[in-house]
Amino acid sequence: MKRFIPNILGWATALATTAILHGQSAQVPAAPQDGVIVIENVRLHPVSEAHPEMIDNGWIVFEDGRIVSLGEGAAPKTDGEATRIDGQGLSLVPGFISAPSQVGLLEVGAVSATDDRRESADRSPEAAPWIAVNPDSDLIPVARSAGILHTLAVPSGGTIPGQTSVLRMDGWTTEDLAVMRNAGVVLSWPMAASVNAPWMRRGPREQRGDIDQRLKGIDRWFDSAEAWNAAREADPTIRTDLRFQAMGPVLRAEKPIFIRADSRGQIETALAWAKARGYRPVIVGGAAAADCIEVLRSSSAPVILTRVHRKPASRHHPVDAPHS
Repeated sequence: MKRFIPNILGWATALATTAILHGQSAQVPAAPQDGVIVIENVRLHPVSEAHPEMIDNGWIVFEDGRIVSLGEGAAPKTDGEATRIDGQGLSLVPGFISAPSQVGLLEVGAVSATDDRRESADRSPEAAPWIAVNPDSDLIPVARSAGILHTLAVPSGGTIPGQTSVLRMDGWTTEDLAVMRNAGVVLSWPMAASVNAPWMRRGPREQRGDIDQRLKGIDRWFDSAEAWNAAREADPTIRTDLRFQAMGPVLRAEKPIFIRADSRGQIETALAWAKARGYRPVIVGGAAAADCIEVLRSSSAPVILTRVHRKPASRHHPVDAPHS
């Protein structure tokens, strides 16, 4: 009996270890580039200011995992040996960047243990998605096979769900995946107008009051964050507040603030608020961006469009409005 119990424990440990290993993704990150690679006789889509037009018969040179040069016509000779690939009849485009993305933060929606998209608090600017991302996610190689080489990981839930992180879709650990750990902070902007619908149980006046309270709450919180950062700069011994400390780069306009806003009222009020405070806004969502082009142009605010494969906002919009 004494010998039987250790044997049972040994088998249980072995089975548990096997289950853990089986649950990991079978993806193997690529090895670092060894040598120079030249792709020639290929159709290039550079998508850059230096080369805004398509190059029908071009070449491109890679070294140390980066593009070092490209051009039209015959490929130049390189120093030393190089792997040359004939791209005749093929097209070459830059790797896509998926933004906003939750790849690696959510695996199975029905299993809460695989969902790291949100924190429990309403304001969590210190939450960094690069730490929470699962490098063994089966969705990472799927995204990579579709040409998505980088993502902008964006958390959700609450007024300030957290930071954004730029991740590469290749690596063994979260440190390998992280290109930019803190690319900015996300702010969910309140609705700008009341909703008149059968399912809405609150009247317009009550909704307007809720919107005003949320806007005032955002202002008070950012006032406190600015005050703490100013005090911390004057006196480094002040007690640390991780939430306010994480807001520092945004408050100093060193990093952008990603504002989730869809309606015209949301976009216009969010841009006015950011301008008044001296922040660098990036609109995320932008369903009604086409209705406020002049405001966006004057503010020079970038827009990340989401849900482009959806129906138009109203019946008088063109059918291709979401993605045109």
